[in-house]
Amino acid sequence: MKKALFPITTNNHVEFYQEGEHYYDKFLNCIRSAKKSIHLQTYIFEIDQIGSKVQNELINAAKRGVEVCVLVDSIGSRNLTLKDEQLFQD
Repeated sequence: MKKALFPITTNNHVEFYQEGEHYYDKFLNCIRSAKKSIHLQTYIFEIDQIGSKVQNELINAAKRGVEVCVLVDSIGSRNLTLKDEQLFQD
């Protein structure tokens, strides 16, 4: 198979952070600065102090026209309510 499934792109930047205040600030700023799409995959997503901020920023991004895709694990994120899930679908 010679067809490139994932073309190489340029001008990319990667930073690694562990949890902590700096991590959450950077994470929320990444969502705020997204222009085209956000693809978030996580094992645990809860609507707690940080999760509600993330949820609000994702909703705001979608309102700006950013394509937002969220994939959570049904075991690790079992505390999400139907209401929480519906907010992501609106």
